[in-house]
Amino acid sequence: MSEQLDTFVYDKGINDRPRRNDGVIEIHTHDRINFKRCRWKWDFESGLRRHLVPKDASNPNTWFGTGIHFALEDYHGYRRFSSPMHAFQAYYNVYEKHYPEYMPPEHEELLELGLCMLDYYPVWLKRRNEFETLWIDSKPQVEVEFSIEIPELSEYTGTTVVYQGAIDRVVVDAHGQLWLVDYKTVKRFNTDKLELDPQITAYCWAAEQYYERPVEGMIYVQFKKVAPRYPKVLARGGLSTDKRQYTTYDLFKIALEDLGYDLKNLPKNYQDYLNFLLEEETIEGDRFIRWDKVRRNEHFKRSEYELIVAEGKEMLNPNLVLYPNPTFACANDCLFRTVCIAMRDGSDADWLLETMYEKKGETVNWREKIQWQDPEIRLGLR
Repeated sequence: MSEQLDTFVYDKGINDRPRRNDGVIEIHTHDRINFKRCRWKWDFESGLRRHLVPKDASNPNTWFGTGIHFALEDYHGYRRFSSPMHAFQAYYNVYEKHYPEYMPPEHEELLELGLCMLDYYPVWLKRRNEFETLWIDSKPQVEVEFSIEIPELSEYTGTTVVYQGAIDRVVVDAHGQLWLVDYKTVKRFNTDKLELDPQITAYCWAAEQYYERPVEGMIYVQFKKVAPRYPKVLARGGLSTDKRQYTTYDLFKIALEDLGYDLKNLPKNYQDYLNFLLEEETIEGDRFIRWDKVRRNEHFKRSEYELIVAEGKEMLNPNLVLYPNPTFACANDCLFRTVCIAMRDGSDADWLLETMYEKKGETVNWREKIQWQDPEIRLGLR
């Protein structure tokens, strides 16, 4: 073909990069993941690049996950609420009163789901509470933001470059070893990625620099987006033993105790059902919540740092060439697929970017409006 097409997009230079007010350049784990996934996607989304988001589009996963994280942060920290349910309700109340336009359309369903999930969490944790939150200077180490300089990249760019992130929780085990905790809300459990997950390794490396002590690994906690329930109470009396109901061993035991049953002398059908529910569990958890302990040795963490440096030099290269990497997942998880197609077929991609997207601005500061007292609980497991 003799016609020259402007298919590739070149970098405008390091000096044009978005920076913090103090002039520092930040690299995040999602920058690295998107960069290796597709350079066009990275160019559109990254804070290092255009930093675009769709106009007038709320992300229910982000909104819901933020509320769950806030509830767990409080529960494993200062406990200014009597339960994680109360904290999640307070988070919801702020948006309902002050920022309703930022709530996803299905916010009422998400409220019910979140309250049920968080009502069950302390029940689930009771038999599995192996770790204590690390406290330093009377401050719980929850939602810990870190900013670790990467000297090789600072030298490469002539500007301070840092690896930026936030650790959900830092804990100590019975042997005094330090672990990180990361919470995920998911449609289905996924453990296949854990051994090579770059966030786990990078965060363990960063935490060692931050705390100046070894980090054993990460406790990766997954909350399935399904509402656990107490067993159904039958019209004729007693509890349902339907194996299809969304209950667990612990919830069934609590329901039996509430009805006055002696757990050491149960009717056979209830004992058989308890055994069935117990067999549904593993050492990692049950079908609603599971945790996996992922260890990272020193070699693993050092090699991840070398990858951060290598990838960072590519991302910050003033002569970087940008090109797409379409995969089967694009239709499901790329917010810029329409723009990508327009760039390929010669349509007006610039018009799409101008009319459908905007620079990502500051998120609403909902924390300032949290009412630090127990709000009324409207929904729950029962």
